[in-house]
Amino acid sequence: MPGAANLWPALSDFDPWCFMSPDLLLRLAVFVCMALCNAIVFLRGYGATNPVAILSVTFFLPMAIATLRLSGLQHPSWTQDTYLLLYEAVAVWLVLPTLVLSLAPHVRRSKTSRRFLTRRLQKFYGAALVAVARGFAFCIVAAYVASNLVQAGTPLPLVEPDIIQSLHSNWLPGLRSIVVQVPLGAVLMLLAFSVSRSPADFILLLVVVALPLSRGGRIATFEAIVALTVIQYSIPVVRMSRKWLPAVLLAAVLAAGLLTSFGTQRMNRFGRYDVRYQTVIQWHGPIDRFDILPALYAYFPLSFENLDRFVRASPASPLPGTASLAWLFVGITKLNAVFPVLDAPSYTSLYTPVSTGATVTTALSAFFLDFGPYLAFIPMLVTMLAWLYVYWQAARSVQMAIFNAVVASAFALAAFQPVIVSGAFGQVAMAALLAPPLARSVGAIVSRKRATSSEGSDTRET
Repeated sequence: MPGAANLWPALSDFDPWCFMSPDLLLRLAVFVCMALCNAIVFLRGYGATNPVAILSVTFFLPMAIATLRLSGLQHPSWTQDTYLLLYEAVAVWLVLPTLVLSLAPHVRRSKTSRRFLTRRLQKFYGAALVAVARGFAFCIVAAYVASNLVQAGTPLPLVEPDIIQSLHSNWLPGLRSIVVQVPLGAVLMLLAFSVSRSPADFILLLVVVALPLSRGGRIATFEAIVALTVIQYSIPVVRMSRKWLPAVLLAAVLAAGLLTSFGTQRMNRFGRYDVRYQTVIQWHGPIDRFDILPALYAYFPLSFENLDRFVRASPASPLPGTASLAWLFVGITKLNAVFPVLDAPSYTSLYTPVSTGATVTTALSAFFLDFGPYLAFIPMLVTMLAWLYVYWQAARSVQMAIFNAVVASAFALAAFQPVIVSGAFGQVAMAALLAPPLARSVGAIVSRKRATSSEGSDTRET
């Protein structure tokens, strides 16, 4: 048959998925995996602050929404390397932790575990933790006030619209290591309040959380809110039953909306201009009066468009591993001061962002820069296994519960920027590991002094 000779080439070139776009395939994969994975971990008894749940809301949901192409600035489709990166993230950051949590020996985040940690907090830390937390919080407040006075001439630069746009990410030399500790400071103050029940400690907690807003910053406040949520679930300070869940979710949505609206106001110099994200990103989605939906899309889903542009630019790391290990080289050891090649890369200088209103590239950009699209799963795997270990130990130790809250707050920004491998995260993580032992040491010293003074008084009486 003359047509039979041409039949095989036609069949061999047939793509069974040709009727589905890459965006639709990715969207279906993300939503199906999110539904199945979260169902599995919840049925296994893990609560709402497990790694699968946190990344589903903060990373994979924005990824899926980005495939809707609601901005006129987006390409019709991403490159194959970008899709490969995203599928690697689904496998390593969503499917893998689900398998680990479901197959490993189970540690429930039950009332028993929470009571155990609460008793350890009261018994082994107590007043010493309150003192350390207060000192830590006052250092953060002092660093913010000093930076504000020197750089803006006022303790509240928020009232100076002309300088606040550039001020929120610039700090006096030497103070950055202190001001980045806001999430940890908030966690310590919440635990201090759980011990002391002092209104002054609660007020100091609110001050620490709100401090970044004084300079127009929102990232540290967002991290602090996530960290407080995680530590509240591990060591309950406020007793809440499940009937409070809708109220908590509503509060989270309102907080996200307020922080987003704050960013828009900062961009507009608090009323001087009337620039809307709806116009900046050529928004094609639903329109709301307060411009919150376009702004949220610019902050999170549009970051994946920037990731694609970053991949298209194909930047080369001067030394593979420096971006993924910035937490060590820049944050902890400060080796970048001696060897500039170890300095963290400036991501915005390596590619052209989609808009001035959306310039970040997600955490995956650091892994792509170091290892390319085919090996980027390696640092993804390392970071996820490290978090799973910390999450596992958080049910047994106050120190690890605090550390887990800090790690979760950094992972919650994975759809925004590479916080989890940044120098700032390295400094916060190191402080989170050192603060609880410091509190126990202070408590031990105070106890020995009290015992010595008591023995002295007994001797004098005799």
